[in-house]
Amino acid sequence: MSTIEVNKITPVSGGTTVQVGESGDTINIPSGATIANAGTATGFADADDYFATSGLSAKDLGSGLHIKTGDCGGGTIAAGRDELVIEGSGSTGMTIVGGTGNDIGIGFGDSDNTNIGLINYNNTSNYMTLQTNNSERMRILSNGKVGINKTAPSGMFVVINSHNDEYMAQFNNSHGENGQYGIQVKFDNARDNNSQHAIHFQDSTTTRFKVWADGDVVNHDNSYGSTSDERIKQDIRDSNSQWNDIKAVKVRNFKKKDDVRQYGENAWEQIGVVAQELETVSPKLIKNCDPTEGDILSDSSFGTLYQEGDEIPEGKNIGDIKEIKEQVKKVSYSVLYMKSIKALQEAMDRIETLEAKVTALENA
Repeated sequence: MSTIEVNKITPVSGGTTVQVGESGDTINIPSGATIANAGTATGFADADDYFATSGLSAKDLGSGLHIKTGDCGGGTIAAGRDELVIEGSGSTGMTIVGGTGNDIGIGFGDSDNTNIGLINYNNTSNYMTLQTNNSERMRILSNGKVGINKTAPSGMFVVINSHNDEYMAQFNNSHGENGQYGIQVKFDNARDNNSQHAIHFQDSTTTRFKVWADGDVVNHDNSYGSTSDERIKQDIRDSNSQWNDIKAVKVRNFKKKDDVRQYGENAWEQIGVVAQELETVSPKLIKNCDPTEGDILSDSSFGTLYQEGDEIPEGKNIGDIKEIKEQVKKVSYSVLYMKSIKALQEAMDRIETLEAKVTALENA
């Protein structure tokens, strides 16, 4: 091993070159030693410019530390988020690894509190937390359950709201007129019963509203209504006679085809009307809507479903709607009931008139 000790190098005209070792040699710098670039010598870099002058990175996306394995083709990173830039030309990522029984996290803070915000992963129980303003706000458990202001969620998504006069959740669809949908609750397996439910609302004392798995709707007060204040109405008048309409309504017994597919001969009979028949009597009671998958299974004239062998777009599955050909007719039963009330009133008037005539004849 060779040892070179240099106390001072005096430059000469044309520059001075000092070579230590040969290509492939390892040069060890003792602990405590400092290599400084006080002038314009090349081959060394100031600490804050190392990644810009080394072969590891071209410092072209920001002013901080830039780790670059490839050029993404993008422009300058937004100011205020360029202290650490990780760039690649393909899939790019970062991994933080810690002890088996320890936490791993990324903290956020300022001069008043250096850890007021936190993203933390617990390696012991394998859950992740999100902290704001020094308090945990959300937790994702190892089984995928999510709790907001709840550390041990009992369901897949649990929200605890302790604020007054605020909704638990709000959903606003700002899409165009023909593309607006709300919330869908879907069971992958048929649960046509009154032992499981799709929606359940209760207060501190009892259940107030429930939608059962078979679609039945119940509420505590048996009250289903509409706004009806006189001040929001105009052109108020007595309704026309409904006698002939109600007399012409055909009340039928029938079985739904989806029930027959599920229960066979044990499918139960229902009572109601057939939309096409009622449409000839009261066409305003009929509305049209797009068919469901079950409707298409009941009658192919409504459309088609994706099947094995089809080219299935992203987000679609076998059995989802592929094409809609016709819409399904539905009935406004609540309006039909009001027409029935009017017809009943007319029947009561006729009965009372006949009773008066019978009484008059009996007393003659």
